[in-house]
Amino acid sequence: GLGTWELEGKQCYDAVKTALDLGYRHIDTAQLYENEWAVGRAIADADVDREDVFVTTKINPMNRSARAMRESVDASLDKLGLETVDLLLIHWPNPLADLETTMTTMADLQVEEKTRHIGVSNFGVDRLEKAQEYAHVPIATDQVQFHPFYPQRELLQYCQQNDVALT
Repeated sequence: GLGTWELEGKQCYDAVKTALDLGYRHIDTAQLYENEWAVGRAIADADVDREDVFVTTKINPMNRSARAMRESVDASLDKLGLETVDLLLIHWPNPLADLETTMTTMADLQVEEKTRHIGVSNFGVDRLEKAQEYAHVPIATDQVQFHPFYPQRELLQYCQQNDVALT
């Protein structure tokens, strides 16, 4: 997969198009990256069927109300030129946002087929556990920083025991 953080404009377009041409099949973007339009154009222009590309985008956590979240997802889909994304994440936990509203809205977006799966990003065990209580669909993943110098073993163990992929 290809992450598009810090890629902009033509550089983003070229990177995504080249990655798809080389066989990459997962593209990760976010509202906060401000590059969904370039990602969408590259996907549309690549010689790859849409159903063969797994697209992840993330909701800006400042979109705290159900209405703001819905409007932002509609805007993301428009920029990406897609009817649905494969995975929709909340980018960061926002202590000012109501987690129940966030997770209920994301689950509703999945039921409405604006996304195939929902997940979270940068959630620890406690917040992930609460998110699972509020979502009426499974949480597919928690996308976090994870490497030998920051192994997050407790989070990994929780995810393994609760059928949540750790990305």
